[in-house]
Amino acid sequence: MKVREKAFALEVQRSGKWPHLWRVAKRYANPSIFDVQDRDADELHGILSSLPLFSCMDIKVTALAKHPSDLQACRLVTVAGRADVASMTRVEVGHRCPSRSIRRGTAMPDDTPSELRIIAEGLRFPEGPVALADGSVALVEIEACTVTRIAKDGARSVIANVPGGPNGLALGPDGMMVLCNNGGFAWHEEPGILRTIGQAKDYVTGRIERLDPQSGNIVRLYDSCDGERLKGPNDLVFDGQEGFWFSDLGKSRARDRDHGGVYWAAADGSRIVEAAFPVPGGANGIGLSPDGKVLYVAETETGRLWAWDILGSGQLRKAAWPSPHGGSVLCQFPGFRRLDSLAVAASGNIVVATLVSGEINTVSPSGEIVHTVRMPDLMPTNICFGGPDLRTAYITLSTTGRLATMPWHEPGLALPYAI
Repeated sequence: MKVREKAFALEVQRSGKWPHLWRVAKRYANPSIFDVQDRDADELHGILSSLPLFSCMDIKVTALAKHPSDLQACRLVTVAGRADVASMTRVEVGHRCPSRSIRRGTAMPDDTPSELRIIAEGLRFPEGPVALADGSVALVEIEACTVTRIAKDGARSVIANVPGGPNGLALGPDGMMVLCNNGGFAWHEEPGILRTIGQAKDYVTGRIERLDPQSGNIVRLYDSCDGERLKGPNDLVFDGQEGFWFSDLGKSRARDRDHGGVYWAAADGSRIVEAAFPVPGGANGIGLSPDGKVLYVAETETGRLWAWDILGSGQLRKAAWPSPHGGSVLCQFPGFRRLDSLAVAASGNIVVATLVSGEINTVSPSGEIVHTVRMPDLMPTNICFGGPDLRTAYITLSTTGRLATMPWHEPGLALPYAI
């Protein structure tokens, strides 16, 4: 996309319509001068809206006119027998998803929101947060192989020990929890940073498990579909009827990797359906529109957010080739951004944990990035909503091992079986 952006910008500059382009030092902002017809908003809009990154830009437009005393650059134009100073337009472009300089070992950017509060530290790659009715948060610690409860005061207690790699977590029917178990990762640790580096040496298979939060007892529901082993189940969302949708990230190794996929499964363990396959860049975050008619899936490595219309349990309306799995791209994130888990707001907006850039990005149902919040970790992996009005966000900051909270600008979507 950046290659196309540069090519188009050069083309417009050569045409004479874009005579000046600058960059603001230490900001991802580009003040420009456009030479368009006086008051011709349509021409200017046509140029700007043709930029490949237009949907990710915040744009401020100021009408300019050459000063009559400007001896260096003043050019006179004769219009109907009189001399007039040519008018131009100044445009300052700031990207909603600005690039960030990433320095090894740096976790806290200067523009972290002041409302953000850390409520737990020392976690071993936290993921899958679930807000509970008493104000505590259940989450997984993937590297520690536990499901952990974080109390309002930050106190920690273990709900269950889960061999393998507990990943996504959701409240299910009958007071049970259902979790995605990716089978285990290998890890690399350095001061202040813990990260995954592929498949664990003792990996056997991925699976879906049911957890009794009172006893800690775990029952395996699924580890295969149509004879194919699940590789790395990652995230899930209940449909409020008989089952749930879940993503499979696949597993990566030094020289190869498995494709990811999207599945539907009955909550009682009786039926599983491969709904969309393959997702080459790994299916990660998954969520449903408020009316339950659209399924959203974040593809990690490509930075794409996909959408499917739901026809029934395990059935999706498929787009034609060249879509690899029948999904439609809702949003292609700009630059080097990898996508992790997501949540859906009551408004229908999709809230995506965005890796590398260290952001939580909100995408509208029409595919525009409409809101960005920086996080104090390059790898914020998940977000959920809690509190009486669902306006409290809980965010897992995985590489630095923290759980953060902050007030959110809109309420989250109420999920089935929330307690």
